[in-house]
Amino acid sequence: APGQEGEAQFDFYKKHLIDPYNKAVSETNMNMVSMSNDYRALKKQFKNVPKTLNEQSGISGYTVGDAMRVYMWSEAGYEIPGLSKTDQRRLYEFVMDNADLVGFSQGIIALQKNRGYPEPGEHWVFGINFDPTDSNLPKGFNNLITVFLDKCLESNS
Repeated sequence: APGQEGEAQFDFYKKHLIDPYNKAVSETNMNMVSMSNDYRALKKQFKNVPKTLNEQSGISGYTVGDAMRVYMWSEAGYEIPGLSKTDQRRLYEFVMDNADLVGFSQGIIALQKNRGYPEPGEHWVFGINFDPTDSNLPKGFNNLITVFLDKCLESNS
């Protein structure tokens, strides 16, 4: 829209969408760099662990990486979809019997910066653990969804 109405519309989008989105992108980039540096330091501290993540644990076809995720989820008290209590206990004990795996796992949890290790998704066994409805995205990303959803609902009323 031309004139004052167009300027008001632009100001609305700038205030509620563009500025928060840019801030969220900036915060996300800073967090990614920080996490990357912290992870690199963790890998230096536990040099042998990353090399073993894809190796078999010897428990029901699960890898060492799977065992570590089960350990972290168990520590957080999460239910793990599709995993028997027996396998959960065995995988947890597998990690507990190796101080380096425990240390690396605790380091991964610490990387989450007080957000906690993410809950297991339905398809965690396949390495897919993403729920778009339950994200820790910064406010700007949530504003993006909210603004457009609200505007779509308004225009359809």
